Amino acid sequence: MKLKLLLEDAVNAKVLRFYPLQDFSSWQLVFEYKAEAETAAELLVCPDFALAKSLWGDAVSLHICRYFGIVYLPDSVPSKLGEFLQTHALYLLSSDAKGAGLLADYDFHSIEYLSEFYDVSSPQKLLVCTQKELVNTVLSSAPQDFMHLIFGLEGFHLCLGAELWRYRPDAFRTAFHLAEKLCEQITDLKKIPFMTAQICLKDGSGAYSFFADRYDSYMAHVDYDLWYSLLTGWRKTYSNRPMKKVLELACGTANVACRFVQSGAQVDACDISYQMLENAYRKELKPNLYQASLTDPIPGRDYDLILCLFDSINYLSSKAEISTCLEEVSKALAEGGLFIFDISTLLNSMENFFDSSHWVKDHDSGLLHESFYEMGQRRQTSRLHLFKRWGASYSLQEEEHRQRVYMVQELIELIQDSPLQIKAVHSTNHKTNYYPKKISGIDHRHYRLFFILSKDELSD
Repeated sequence: MKLKLLLEDAVNAKVLRFYPLQDFSSWQLVFEYKAEAETAAELLVCPDFALAKSLWGDAVSLHICRYFGIVYLPDSVPSKLGEFLQTHALYLLSSDAKGAGLLADYDFHSIEYLSEFYDVSSPQKLLVCTQKELVNTVLSSAPQDFMHLIFGLEGFHLCLGAELWRYRPDAFRTAFHLAEKLCEQITDLKKIPFMTAQICLKDGSGAYSFFADRYDSYMAHVDYDLWYSLLTGWRKTYSNRPMKKVLELACGTANVACRFVQSGAQVDACDISYQMLENAYRKELKPNLYQASLTDPIPGRDYDLILCLFDSINYLSSKAEISTCLEEVSKALAEGGLFIFDISTLLNSMENFFDSSHWVKDHDSGLLHESFYEMGQRRQTSRLHLFKRWGASYSLQEEEHRQRVYMVQELIELIQDSPLQIKAVHSTNHKTNYYPKKISGIDHRHYRLFFILSKDELSD
């Protein structure tokens, strides 16, 4: 599923030209072999570095990660690459006499140890090397973090790297964003965006990346059966419609949606994180899955029940985004249908996520979860750092997530301005409907609150 959809996206983008790879034959996608790009707006792409070298030769190459670049010069400096080298800080090991000769016309820093290069804080730094073994050693320290460019007579080619699929499947999708920008700038190597590479590979456009593979174990304490019972109970209380068609927004690995599938309902589910969807796809009783954000138009219609759970609404950073979400949900709901979402409250941020940290270790990795609450911005920030054993050392992957802490009253006002009607506000530990008479001070009494909204039936 994953590779098929990703490759279809690449073809539809019309800016990437793929070389064929045997592993893709099962997806029944045909890729035409192209010896060179047809226009300056196309970039030749190979999805495997070893294959790229066999097709294009062991040529001059540039390897970009979030923090630096490595240039491999086996014999000479191509003129186009020379323009690029002049705009960056160059570093060369003092023992590399051949490299010193190749860089005779350039300013460069001579270093004794690689640690001297790593200690430089500038992201515009380049390590120049003529020794393939040294390049391979640096790349092997964290292969999932590097993008590969191979320079040939006709320009340069991008290799997304099979390493991305094995260690960070989400990075393959985010690499397309970098590739598109590279295509736009293909005639000017001086503009190869190091900072763009940093943004693309670091956060996956804001979606869950490596944490998606650990999400189920991290959430093992959640009683999903209890949540299902609460949701179905509220549905019976506040709607007369049968529960035949259900949609879960921001479904994660679809643990709740799968329970609705088991009940016999027709269930759709979406998430912005492709890796979350990939893990949901492995579930035996899975819903129909597709990728979308909370503010995207909803393709389906006439849902009896739409859900957005585990404080996913808090990821919408502005009131305008909340309003957009409510508008799209209203269009997708059947008359008399319900929209149920929950929020993480101010009390939750202040007591459980205010300058806290949590360390989880298993046999080959360690995960550090840091949480910060910014009172002035009412913003909750979570930073995840994964240290994974790689050979004798560890590689580091990071992602950051931000949530806005909404007060109940401001959400009520947004709902009142939307096409939906608020029916109830509940907590998990009381049957009481707090709306409208018991709302005062509720932000300081409960860690999590559920909002039940309806799309009222049209009167004759």
